[in-house]
Amino acid sequence: MDNMNMYETIVIFQPDETIAKEEIKKFTNIIQEWSKPKKVKVEDMGIKNLAYEVKHNNRGYYAVFTHLCYPEHINELERYFRKDDQVLKFIIMKRDGDPSELEDYVEETSKQEHKPVDVLDIIYNL
Repeated sequence: MDNMNMYETIVIFQPDETIAKEEIKKFTNIIQEWSKPKKVKVEDMGIKNLAYEVKHNNRGYYAVFTHLCYPEHINELERYFRKDDQVLKFIIMKRDGDPSELEDYVEETSKQEHKPVDVLDIIYNL
């Protein structure tokens, strides 16, 4: 992990859920190829309204990738995003902090059990 940096990448895809989920998988695989621990945190935020129209769309499918990557791969990742017709907008930001934070987070979330949530319990506990 010599000179790998931690990055946060926010991508807004076309507002088609099925296609957006395929795109998320595709870009997760691309990032994992470059990241030797092969750990990528992906937050699938779903379809949201945009503040202004982008490429004739008022809505977009948001995803946030937190990942380790070598700086020389960032230009290539940007090129992939620019060439993909499903990507409306993106931004890649270098994050400060220890790259082991990402490893700890991925290990912690993979160990957690995902139980169904009862909506009525949440409402009554407010």
